[in-house]
This record gives sequence, C-alpha cells and structure tokens, in this order.
Amino acid sequence: MKTEGESKDAEKRIAEAVTRLSYPEEFSKRGRKPWVLIVAVLLFTLVVGPPIWAFFNTDSLIRIFWFIPSGIGLLLLSALLLYAKGPARCPQCHEDFTSCLAAYCYGCGETLKQGRCGKCGLDTTWAAGFSQSPIRQKIRFCPGCGIFLNTNFYRYETMGD
Repeated sequence: MKTEGESKDAEKRIAEAVTRLSYPEEFSKRGRKPWVLIVAVLLFTLVVGPPIWAFFNTDSLIRIFWFIPSGIGLLLLSALLLYAKGPARCPQCHEDFTSCLAAYCYGCGETLKQGRCGKCGLDTTWAAGFSQSPIRQKIRFCPGCGIFLNTNFYRYETMGD
C-alpha cells in the first residue's frame, strides 16, 4: 500500500516526464512564415533558370556567364533554408543550443565529463577530428540543460535568428 508521500513523488515524476516530453512538441510547432516557400521557389528558379537558358540560347552573354546568377541564387537559397529552420533557442533555458556552452551531450542527453560523453562516445573537444567518434550529428538534446528537443540543427550552425 502506497503512502501519501510516495504517491506525491510518483505524481511529481509523471508531471516532470510529461513536461520533458512536451518540449520537442513545443519546439516542432514553432511558427513558419508562408513567404519563405514563395521566395524559395523564386530563388530555385534563379539557380536553375540561367543554365537552362544558356543551353538553349546561343547568341547571348548569359551563355558565358550563366554561373554568376546561379551562384548568387544558390548562396541566397542556402541562407533562406537556414533561416526557414527557425530560431535555435531552447524552450527551457532560452539559450542558442547550436553554440551554447555544452554541459550535456547533444546526442544522448548525458552529462559530459571533460567534453566527452561516456554513453555514446561524442567528443566535443578540439581533438575530436582526430578520433573515431561521431563528429557531426543532429542536436537531439539541449547541450545547455539536457532536455529532449529532437531538432534538425547541428552544432555551430550559423544564422539562427
């Protein structure tokens, strides 16, 4: 038979678990701007249009310099797609989780010891490039507070807001 203190502990743990699991849902339902899709289609046209035009048009300067508008369009499209991901802010600690000080592993959520995760082998130190540990993976847990987010962001990805 459970005592009153044990039942309150169980209720408290359940409430904490529900709160922790609500953060990924809250993060995934961030507002998306509808104009982003229209601008993305226009930029895609800027990237693909000049090479097609250069292929079919034989007496134009675009035949020689088609890569200039395509390169500019490609750079703008990549910046727009990064912007369209939305802000990289943790709903709990309100830090930018792509560049905040990592106290927790962003792959499994465990506490980091000297910049390394003992559970999944993630290495956040400067020597990570020389080891066999996974270097580039999506951020699943906030490195600042350790809550579950399940994002499409990577560490040190720029242009968050």
